Amino acid sequence: MRFLRLTQANTGVTIHVNMDQVVVIAPNKTGGAVLLTTAVDKDAARIVPVKETPQEVVAMLDAGAKPAG
Repeated sequence: MRFLRLTQANTGVTIHVNMDQVVVIAPNKTGGAVLLTTAVDKDAARIVPVKETPQEVVAMLDAGAKPAG
């Protein structure tokens, strides 16, 4: 599993996102990114807005994200 420490857009809280479950990284209107992840329910998805831009998220992944903690 590859986890990234990102900042939740709505609250400013640091969250750990399992990037193996992220299927889409898209820009949002505020300059951050929206991550679309798979959910426990097979036919469901979860939307996670973060303050980091899509480019920053991809750069973190390319840098070899280590497990958070």
